[in-house]
Amino acid sequence: MILESNYFDSGTWVYSWPARIKAKTAVTGFVANGQGTWLTGVSGGLKLRVEGHDIFLGLGFTNPQFGGYKNT
Repeated sequence: MILESNYFDSGTWVYSWPARIKAKTAVTGFVANGQGTWLTGVSGGLKLRVEGHDIFLGLGFTNPQFGGYKNT
């Protein structure tokens, strides 16, 4: 899979996913509050493409700093 793009409503990468993800492998990305922000949590998404095909996968994520709902 190819990492086409990523979007953050709030937060930033600490350690990003690789640009190319090999078959049958696991990857981990680490995110954190954006620089200069306090207690915002993280929300955003990724757009992945299956290499050699026009098949896309969208992944969204949200991780509030506190509680069950994310506010920015």
